[in-house]
Amino acid sequence: MKTCSPDRQPGCFDYDTIPSSTENCVNSTQEKQEAQFQFINDCTLKDAALAYAAKGIRVFPLQPNSKLPVPKWPWKKIATTDPAVINDWWSLYPTANIGLAVGEGSGINVLDIDVKNGQDGTRSYQAITQERYPGAVQKTPSGGVHLLFQYTPGLINFTRKGTLGGLDMRTNGGYIVAAPSVVDGGPYHWTQDGDIPDMPGALLVACEQWSHQSTTTVVDAPDIPENLPDINLLTLDDKYLNYLKQGITTAWQDDESRAIYSVAGALMRKLNDSAAVFGIMSDNAFAWACAERHRQFGNPGDWLWKYGISKIVAQAATKDLTEVFQPLAMQPSSETNPDPEGWITWGDKGIEKARFAPDWIIRGLIERGQVGLVYGDSQALKSYLCLDMAAQVARGGSWHGHDVVSPGRVLFIAGEGNQILWRRLEAYRQKNNLHSDELKNLGITCTGMNFMDRGHLEFLKGHLDSMETPPELIIIDTLARNAILDENSAKDISELVNTCDMIAKAYNCSTILVHHMGKSNKTNARGSSALEANTDFRFKMERLEGSQEIRTKLTVQKLKGAPEPLDPIIFEAVTTTLMGVVDDDFAPVTDLALERISLEELPTHIVKNDGKQSRLRGKGLHIMEVAKLAITNNKSPSNPNGARALRSEIYQEYLKKPYKGKIDTDFTNFKRSLNSLVKNNFLTIFEDTGGDAWYSLPHK
Repeated sequence: MKTCSPDRQPGCFDYDTIPSSTENCVNSTQEKQEAQFQFINDCTLKDAALAYAAKGIRVFPLQPNSKLPVPKWPWKKIATTDPAVINDWWSLYPTANIGLAVGEGSGINVLDIDVKNGQDGTRSYQAITQERYPGAVQKTPSGGVHLLFQYTPGLINFTRKGTLGGLDMRTNGGYIVAAPSVVDGGPYHWTQDGDIPDMPGALLVACEQWSHQSTTTVVDAPDIPENLPDINLLTLDDKYLNYLKQGITTAWQDDESRAIYSVAGALMRKLNDSAAVFGIMSDNAFAWACAERHRQFGNPGDWLWKYGISKIVAQAATKDLTEVFQPLAMQPSSETNPDPEGWITWGDKGIEKARFAPDWIIRGLIERGQVGLVYGDSQALKSYLCLDMAAQVARGGSWHGHDVVSPGRVLFIAGEGNQILWRRLEAYRQKNNLHSDELKNLGITCTGMNFMDRGHLEFLKGHLDSMETPPELIIIDTLARNAILDENSAKDISELVNTCDMIAKAYNCSTILVHHMGKSNKTNARGSSALEANTDFRFKMERLEGSQEIRTKLTVQKLKGAPEPLDPIIFEAVTTTLMGVVDDDFAPVTDLALERISLEELPTHIVKNDGKQSRLRGKGLHIMEVAKLAITNNKSPSNPNGARALRSEIYQEYLKKPYKGKIDTDFTNFKRSLNSLVKNNFLTIFEDTGGDAWYSLPHK
């Protein structure tokens, strides 16, 4: 073991100096070795951050379930190894992910090896060196790995290098997400311990060459015209003007890079002149200051063009994206004009069409020719649900009580996932005892697309046209991974949904967008309300707390043509050991598969004396669902009258579940609402001697 000086120089990892608060993460003192990282997988986020700091690696908090720093926190300046500061940070934000600020200050460089979006970093690495890497290895949710090396000066951050791409360097001015952080349900975790080695010679030479290429690359920015347009005359939305005039980035969660990219796109759509857009952004004090902070070489104008403007030019200059699928969708009878007789259907003839039953793909849930939305937070198992649905449509039968009326081919477009997605499918196959041939109609791609790019759409159209039979269902998981757009822009979102609608009508199928829940508003999908307004059906996924089992609830919030609201569907994630699959240590690998479970029916209506039903809605229904959850999950012995939960237990569940995005802590109001449920026979109450009350669901 190395002997470190008392002030512990960067890169010298004396593990015996870990603060006592991390002791609960370590099984024994013999395991406290400088080369050990895997134990951190089982730490709390705070203890993990302290453990990294004890190794001399500077840390800072990231947003929960995200790779992004906390808005307006200058992470490059505040990253620290001070345990007191770290304690304060994670005491205030216990769910914050962990960022490791790499480079000279931490004594390490990190090689990020990606295997996604058509890149194969593993083979690129093997083409450079065959030496076995002996140091600490961290695996990322997308299937890539992080390799740690001792800091070497002269390297800069670069991306997508190597013969097959996939090699990214993280050094001064860069950071990585670290275990046990979780992003979109996928954990970061250490898979190998070891001393942090020097970079092998062949790899170092390659990285130095790539760094030199990056610093000497000529940025082909256009010449700025002398007379620039007046932004006040361009009728830009307020959010764009607010950035250009005041530097306000609220609309982009205070992410300056996203703001510049979005503003450049808005200007390009107005002007269709890349030189003028470059001139306006270069002349803007806020954009220039951002470029000054972010650039590693060249002048700020080079950074603005390369990373903020050039990428948007080709996209914004294309024609309307829906033109790719428009001819198939409209199916005109001639090249010049649509059929004058068929263009309009008059009522006396059209009324006949009403006699046809809905053309269901999944009865009662998904109708042909529609665009749907599945959304929820990162722990709600959205991707598991959609993969489960895709597999069932591909093989036919019944999807959790809903008949698959029209089985057939399904295309699942995943922006990332790679091996993770295939393991999930294997868990589904084994749990349902299927032969692989039964999934032959399910097509999966882990190479993301950009549904806002004409070239990508034409590529997709070519594949769809080449199929012997068109798909019944196309699932796009997730929206953020498969569309470069401003999620808060109603125009961008409407354009995306319109494109999906054209695809659905062109191939007589349905398309489903998978999206995240809003960060602050937990009742709606993230971004513009146009997404919810323009889709034909909307399913919300919510993780159910209060149980040791992993459970999630699907609520049908919108279904065009549905006669009445459908009851929620509850799923439980069943851990499945993948037969014949082992990890690097030959340990069995597991994954999850969904299973519908039948909890006691949640009463949502009562029958009055006149025979009419009274439906439970709003806050009453919300509290009833909370009470039902507490009663169902209560493992303590019931009281002699058969009740299962106390009022205090239901209240604790109530405090975990926001109603319309807010938590109401007023116990008096809660108790009044609970008493109303009892009065109307939704709940049965039994008082106990302690003044609290036992509750149960009424017997049917």
